[in-house]
Amino acid sequence: YLILVKGGKGLQLNKFNAEAKKAFLSDWKEWLSMLKQNGCLVTGAPLAIEGTAINYSGKSETVPDNYDLASETVTGFCIIETKDENKALNILESCTFLKDEFSSCELREFKNMP
Repeated sequence: YLILVKGGKGLQLNKFNAEAKKAFLSDWKEWLSMLKQNGCLVTGAPLAIEGTAINYSGKSETVPDNYDLASETVTGFCIIETKDENKALNILESCTFLKDEFSSCELREFKNMP
């Protein structure tokens, strides 16, 4: 399963004071560590806000480091391995980013290619 983290205070990480930044990153690392100890973490990481987007016509755009729709910006991901969807949902519900009123998380199952 893929957990997508959208929005959140992580968008403003460079504006946090040192203590708040440390606490924010500590919570994320602690959650990933717990998933690893439970044997279901494949990988997870925050994502850079800036990047490049290419649309259907091949036109590329620089993705800015601030969005009008910041809540739609994918700011991190986590890949977990479990065969049980209920367990995957429990893991999603424990995500530290759900404590942040400015973020949301999505759970997506990987499908086999036909």
